[in-house]
Amino acid sequence: MKKWKWNWGTGIALSLLLFAGGMGYALYRVFTMRYDLVREDYYQAEMEYESTLQGKRNAAALPQACRLVFQDGQLKVDFPAALEGDTATIHLQMYYLTDARADFTLQQESWPVTDYALPTEKLQPGKWIAKIELQGLDKPYYFEPSIQLP
Repeated sequence: MKKWKWNWGTGIALSLLLFAGGMGYALYRVFTMRYDLVREDYYQAEMEYESTLQGKRNAAALPQACRLVFQDGQLKVDFPAALEGDTATIHLQMYYLTDARADFTLQQESWPVTDYALPTEKLQPGKWIAKIELQGLDKPYYFEPSIQLP
């Protein structure tokens, strides 16, 4: 039996094989990775951003901020007292930072502004950001409270 010989040609061939295998593995990882976008409609959201800024200014002018409160196993949106009793259209998007598949949106028209209970079966432990738009009042309001759920 002939002994296998290690020379410079063998080293080059093995180096090229290792390089090609590494590149193949890297390409496999890139094409199978899941990318979560914050929004699918960036252009449309950018066109409407001026109204979001105005809503943030209106919300900042209120004496009390909007909060997310988790108690007794229930997550509630606590609106400022200055808005309670008014009727508005609410558009609420719950944004989960680590997995876009957990995001969900709720919308309700002709809604009397009070504390809003969120469905807890959709909530996972971690950081959540609520993007809340209130329309139909004398001014539009936009709130972005966040909470860390246990």
